[in-house]
Amino acid sequence: MIDVYKNRQPGMTSPAVAAEIIIPANGRELNYATRAVYVGSGGDLSMELLNGDVVTFKNLASGTLLPVRARRVRNSDTTASDLIGLR
Repeated sequence: MIDVYKNRQPGMTSPAVAAEIIIPANGRELNYATRAVYVGSGGDLSMELLNGDVVTFKNLASGTLLPVRARRVRNSDTTASDLIGLR
């Protein structure tokens, strides 16, 4: 496979280059800060952003791509599932 962009540093508006499954947990940070979170099954999503703010996004639809820099996804107040952190 040829990747003509392999020598370029990705920016915040570039497509994601890696992903991880997110399992919500109040006391555990994600392995990597996200650039976006994909919501596979809709509901509410509570997270701690990089600056420490805690926010709950209500009634997200399945398939939502939320462009947030998150450090933690909290199981308190989170009903959405099948979450993927993109970076």
